Amino acid sequence: MPNSSADVQNDENIKKAENIKLEANALFAEKKYNQAMEKYTEAITLNPSVPAYYTNRAQCYILTEGYGAAIMYLHF
Repeated sequence: MPNSSADVQNDENIKKAENIKLEANALFAEKKYNQAMEKYTEAITLNPSVPAYYTNRAQCYILTEGYGAAIMYLHF
């Protein structure tokens, strides 16, 4: 049974999200936390079912002293 276009789109979004997460991780390693947050948010938009995207973004908020946002965004 061939994949539906929705399945193909979902697979593409999963791959895109993972690539974006890798970009975010590189930014995080460079201590570019605000840019990393934006990338993690992009990854979440494409694939909201990966807890690591949320926790990584929350860590960025913590490191930029955005404690309230870190707590809020961990409740997904």
